[in-house]
Amino acid sequence: MVKKILYLFILICLASCDYLNKGESKKIDLTEFHFPPSHETASHPFSFAFIFSESDTLINGDTLRAKIFLANRHHVYTADTLKPIIKYKFVKEFSDTSWNLIQNGIHAKVIKDTGYVKVIVREDNLRKGELVKKKWRSRVAIPLEDMDTTFLVEKEFILVGN
Repeated sequence: MVKKILYLFILICLASCDYLNKGESKKIDLTEFHFPPSHETASHPFSFAFIFSESDTLINGDTLRAKIFLANRHHVYTADTLKPIIKYKFVKEFSDTSWNLIQNGIHAKVIKDTGYVKVIVREDNLRKGELVKKKWRSRVAIPLEDMDTTFLVEKEFILVGN
């Protein structure tokens, strides 16, 4: 009886390890993000937060690829052990607040101090040849207790109907 329980315990442990590792298999391929930093956007000229995107014009159904990071992070934090929390959200109008982004934003994949975004952008009612301007906003938060460490940056792109 003890032997059966031991075998059952080992089987459950192996199954749970396999289940936990499935989340790790969704690793991002960083070679997809080796595009030149020609499409950068900062929230304002003296900002720390930047977005580099692969393109500012996308065909409906294309994949948006972007990197979000702090340009001079050593002015904000120096410890390599701190990991920024980076979220993004597509916004319809400027009235979307940063609080809304904090609550409902999508987590970017963060490696070291850079957030990587890869998402398919689709507008269902977009007709062939029609152009629509879209916006998305990102929030970079550094988990420090002694200062406000939240940076917002917004990015626009053109979506073309196909």
